[in-house]
Amino acid sequence: MPDIARPHLDYNSLLAAWDINDALMGGTLFLRQQGERYLPRWPHEDKQRYQQRLAVATLLPAYEETLKNNLGRVFSEPTQLSEATPAVIVDYCHNMDLQGNRLDVWAQAYFSLALQYGVAHALVDYPRVGALKTRAEEKARGARPYAVLINPRQVIGWQSRHSEGQCQLTELRIKEQIVVETAPYHPQKIEQIRKLTPGRVELYRKMTQADGVERWRLHDSWVTSCPVIPLVTLYSKRTGFMCGAPPLLNLALLNIKHLSALMIKDRKLLI
Repeated sequence: MPDIARPHLDYNSLLAAWDINDALMGGTLFLRQQGERYLPRWPHEDKQRYQQRLAVATLLPAYEETLKNNLGRVFSEPTQLSEATPAVIVDYCHNMDLQGNRLDVWAQAYFSLALQYGVAHALVDYPRVGALKTRAEEKARGARPYAVLINPRQVIGWQSRHSEGQCQLTELRIKEQIVVETAPYHPQKIEQIRKLTPGRVELYRKMTQADGVERWRLHDSWVTSCPVIPLVTLYSKRTGFMCGAPPLLNLALLNIKHLSALMIKDRKLLI
């Protein structure tokens, strides 16, 4: 049986560069937790001395600060909507994601993801509220489209086709983590995969089968009125369809090398 969690052929090749970005954006404590992956232990260096060096290794956040400065330049002035923008869209921009973030704040987060990974996604979603017959009923229920930021790491699979001179998505698989209450005051994080096709959404979760093995199985599904997959992709360094690489990867590598050089100095001081 096909594995819904099997990633796209190009997905794994993107992870090495994305991992470097995540390590640097995670800061000093995260890099220390990674240990020898980015901060190697030298030949014949005993573990205790390495741990001593690792405990004081401190990252100069050159990569992170450069990203923030570039982001600040792009959004140095407030976002302006054209005069032809429909009033309903203007109203949506006061709360883009139904979490209280106006367009300026949301757009900065969107562009920041694209600067880090070379690609970022925004999914237009709609609450599940059952059948609505009128606009007034829709408004009364607070049902309206909203934007959801999708980290490119979450997009594990996609299929597309060329139609009318454009490359159109025909399937999208998003791995996400949600919190469910398995008992009162006992929240638990679980993974699920959201599979989108035009006009349909399916949710898959791991379930224990009769043989005692956990496998991905269909948990829920519903139809939508949208004839396409409502995903908007932003590239800052495109390497292929739905693929990107950090545009400041070379700076990121230099930043890690700088930290390694500082650790070498610490080693000489210990000696």
